[in-house]
Amino acid sequence: MIVATAGHVDHGKTLLVKTLTGMETDRLEEEKRRGLSINLGFAYRKSADGNTIVFIDVPGHTRFINNMIAGINGIDLGMLVVAADDGLMPQTLEHLNVLRLLGVARFVLVISKIDRVEQARIEEVKTSALNLLEDLPGVEVFEVNSLAQTGTNKLAQFLETAAGNIHAKSSAGYFRMSVDRIFLIKGSGLVATGTVISGSVQEGDSLKIAPQDVSVRVRSLQMQEQGQSKALTGQRCALNISGDIEKDDIERGDWLVAKELCETTSCFEAQVSLLANAPFALKHMSPVKLYIGAKRLPARLSLLEQKTLQAGQSTFARILLERPVQACHGDRFLLRDDSENETLGGGHVLEPFAQAGKRCKAAHLTKLSLMDDDDAAKVLESLVFQQKQIVNIKRFCLSRNIRNDEELASLKLEKHRDDLLILEQDDERFALASDEWQSITQYVLTQADNKKEQIRVDFSKQFAGIDLDLVLRFMQQADLISLSKDKINLPKKEKLLSVQEELLWKKLEEYLQSCDKKVPVVGEIAEKLACKPAEILSLCKTASKQKLLLCVAANRYILAKQAILFAEEVVQLVEAKKEFSVADFKNSVGIGRNFAVEVLECFDKIGFTLRRGSGRVVLSQDRIRLMTET
Repeated sequence: MIVATAGHVDHGKTLLVKTLTGMETDRLEEEKRRGLSINLGFAYRKSADGNTIVFIDVPGHTRFINNMIAGINGIDLGMLVVAADDGLMPQTLEHLNVLRLLGVARFVLVISKIDRVEQARIEEVKTSALNLLEDLPGVEVFEVNSLAQTGTNKLAQFLETAAGNIHAKSSAGYFRMSVDRIFLIKGSGLVATGTVISGSVQEGDSLKIAPQDVSVRVRSLQMQEQGQSKALTGQRCALNISGDIEKDDIERGDWLVAKELCETTSCFEAQVSLLANAPFALKHMSPVKLYIGAKRLPARLSLLEQKTLQAGQSTFARILLERPVQACHGDRFLLRDDSENETLGGGHVLEPFAQAGKRCKAAHLTKLSLMDDDDAAKVLESLVFQQKQIVNIKRFCLSRNIRNDEELASLKLEKHRDDLLILEQDDERFALASDEWQSITQYVLTQADNKKEQIRVDFSKQFAGIDLDLVLRFMQQADLISLSKDKINLPKKEKLLSVQEELLWKKLEEYLQSCDKKVPVVGEIAEKLACKPAEILSLCKTASKQKLLLCVAANRYILAKQAILFAEEVVQLVEAKKEFSVADFKNSVGIGRNFAVEVLECFDKIGFTLRRGSGRVVLSQDRIRLMTET
């Protein structure tokens, strides 16, 4: 469990943490000399049942609020400390606002320095502090004197019980960690610390530093000053990294991420809220300071729904950055004024890869509202079937940090195998509703012989948000149209087979029909028909363009009718088992394993099936029809 202290300077946060852990979090000479925390401090306590409580002791002085924000990630519990003699002070509220804006929903209230006042004053301070937390029922309150250790044992017992009730966080997604400290250790090299935001990391892993896009390797890792082999989501760790990088090349707020997740953004769309007590409103394109992860950088707030955002209001906005950052859907952030005197509000990321300057229409606002949901499958379903969009699956998963092996379970694609179409192009996959694809293609076919630019405006009205150029590339790939320099043409209906080829085709077709399920390779066919292999291969390629054959491997083609029969077997397997293996398909159809693998890999490639581990599911039945119907 990770606990973050909150409270005004000199209200006893650091002494309380030392009392609970026996560890000194003020490590700088200046901190000890001045008696206040300047930088982040970390300490931990082991409970009797083996649970670890990590404390993040944050600076309380207003001058060091920026340092405080840098360490608040993955917090399970906020510990609000209020001195009985001072009572509520400016940083009490500001720290509380910061924690709540970053998603901390559970707090414990500690009234410190109780030896300095009468009980009536303690009750007064307790009441006023609880008023700040009135919307959070069941907030526990502890009265402590850290010097005499009065009340600290009860607080420790509460924290240990709370730690035992913390559910293990899911380690789904690729590894991400926002770096909050960087230092060199003699004999070991560069060490970066932070809280694991998602995924897991272990010794030997190859990672990237973002936004620099520099590769590093994890030499070793530690948690609570103990060597470990692996760290999971929600755990604080120190990574000893090596690579082509020096200490000065990485700074607080940079990210250590899995190599699949190193793409950065300079513009993201978000849900933004101003605090009810924000000192002033924000206008469109107001300069602000953005805090995301442990990074602080200048930004501008582009309001998408209104010209001014008043205190207490929420809206959709684009955050325009001067420097790129690594971000994913759901990441929380803070906004402070440009001079960094006031915390104004915060929000969470909806679309990490937004386009700056793109005009925002009503349909786009609807799309953002649909995206404001953590259920990826529900969002994809809404975008495809409600908004009739073409969704780039790779980009969608990247924005939500969904690993390749988690895609099927997270997106629930098999649920819509009868009405969802998956199109592939340039190693990317796109999802759209089958009926919408029919409407789009029919519309484009009616525009044949027209120039692309002539139909673009009308197309964008009828199919809002759909990329015409992407559609045209798909249609050309499927031989539905052909494209000249700037014109859409229907494909020529010329006969592809010569008279001599037609005669050979009849022999080939009859032979393949006689072979039934034992489909021979090209060399065997050539030997049987007394032809050259190159001649048969050329004919097979030509016949596949006419959808008479389906290429399942470089040297094996099957009749379209045979492909349909195999596909029907697959559908029956899925209806019976939901998920099937190569062995299931091989035994059901009655063919050899090598041929079964070739057929299934072909089905994967055309988007009919989708592999999930050692099994497969049907992804889009329409793909077989599109590949075999002339």
